[in-house]
Amino acid sequence: MTVAVHQNFLFPRHISFDNQRFCITLKAYVCLKGGNAMSVTMTELAKRLGLSQSTISRALNYKDGGRMKPELAARIREVARQAGFHPNQAAATLRTGASKMIGVSLPTPRNLRNAELAAALHHEITAHGYLPFFAFHENYGDQQAKIIPLLSLKLAGLITIDPNSLPENPGLPVVGYYYYDDRFDLLQLDMKHMIRHVLAYLQSLGHTKIAVMGLRGDIRYTYFFEALKEYRMRCPERWQVLFSGVFREGGELFDRLLKQSGGNLPTAILAHNDQMALAVMRRIHELGYSVPEDFSVIGNENIALAKESVPSLTSVSYADPAELAAKMVNMLLERKANPAMPLQRLLIEPGLVIRESCGAPKQ
Repeated sequence: MTVAVHQNFLFPRHISFDNQRFCITLKAYVCLKGGNAMSVTMTELAKRLGLSQSTISRALNYKDGGRMKPELAARIREVARQAGFHPNQAAATLRTGASKMIGVSLPTPRNLRNAELAAALHHEITAHGYLPFFAFHENYGDQQAKIIPLLSLKLAGLITIDPNSLPENPGLPVVGYYYYDDRFDLLQLDMKHMIRHVLAYLQSLGHTKIAVMGLRGDIRYTYFFEALKEYRMRCPERWQVLFSGVFREGGELFDRLLKQSGGNLPTAILAHNDQMALAVMRRIHELGYSVPEDFSVIGNENIALAKESVPSLTSVSYADPAELAAKMVNMLLERKANPAMPLQRLLIEPGLVIRESCGAPKQ
């Protein structure tokens, strides 16, 4: 099956990344998720469900005014999604004059987890009859410069990983993902639970000497350092390889760890994401060490490649990208339909997928 994805994405010209790699990732992801090339009409959907077209339209457009049972509305949306129903965006815009474009602000799709999430959001947004407009930021210091131009567009809403970058009143529905902001609806990952889960697992293997590689200022590392004492573990400054702004390559970070450690090495390494962890494992192998005999390595985000490496990578797993995308888009459209409703807070508890990259430390 041929899946044309990239022409439906709108990228600001100042965003630069490996377009070929990103499009291949998106195509593979949509194919794996069973992208449906056949679309049904509203009439066919009404017959399939035994409901009127107006009832289906209200459910799909979140315009039932709270009168429809939530179970029925959810069933209509799920059947429509599975059937490949796509409302006519152009006709809806001409008929109502309302914007049919949703902005999405994410970190660079060079991180494959972001590419997977972008593909899932594209699928979910278009399934609801909207057009996604993506803005990606390469550095963690330039979110605001990339997100503010989105607000000049006529958007129906915005999904962003960092709502703190927005002005006090952005003038449109917003759903935040990951970073906390008490002004907006939020889908948040339970980082405290994640850190405790990881440390408890390493403790069960006998590890006490832990290194960390990640983004300086990220909330997960605040929880990490708070929990170390409870689990009777150590992570002195020489085992902390933290950086600001642009993401660093894992091999470079492992070299820094060796230099900083001065021969007193940790036995386990927590990497900021899976791509970093995979690069760390490659560098460990190049230098004549072994995983997990010399170093246990844990990644984060559980991308598809994590299970394909040798050894396969133990990784923190959040919800499936398709599930996250569905939750975020539903939250946004509910806010758009009911601006005065209470703020929504949805907490996702990560799990740990145990594979071959972790073992007991050498005695």
